[in-house]
Amino acid sequence: MPRFEEIDIQLTNHDREIIQCHVKNISPPNCYLEIGVHEGGSAIQALEAAKPEVELYGVDILNNFKLKNTRFNFIHSPSVEAAKTWDKPIGALFIDGDHDNAIADFEAWKEFVVPGGTIFFHDYTIHSPEVIKHCEEIIKDTNYKLIFRPKLGQDVTSIFQVKKIK
Repeated sequence: MPRFEEIDIQLTNHDREIIQCHVKNISPPNCYLEIGVHEGGSAIQALEAAKPEVELYGVDILNNFKLKNTRFNFIHSPSVEAAKTWDKPIGALFIDGDHDNAIADFEAWKEFVVPGGTIFFHDYTIHSPEVIKHCEEIIKDTNYKLIFRPKLGQDVTSIFQVKKIK
């Protein structure tokens, strides 16, 4: 297994804290699911924060994942396809996949997020205006409560966060 310092993490310190904050609150049978794993940089944060009995999963079409032989389960598949056979309750869903179509990932996985669970999107302020547009659509839905919306160009994190309330 590669050393963590060999992995391209692509997160600010605040991003790391946010991921860990959401993951540490998950209890079984709920799991953590990450869409867009890349090499596993954010997965490291989940591994460090999760309770030992919480299952951790990541879905990505790329095969750069470097955290082999850990308790982080990698699913090599398009996100929307992987959702079709999914059957586990999700306590925290981190979406960092196709920035131009983040809403497709959200739509495919939202039914698995338990009430009280969190959904958070990376790169709200950085990559694509589509991520902003999709996140703004989600908070119009009464099933979700806004936890945090980064201010463009002003915040130290780019992670948009909502809680599923029903």
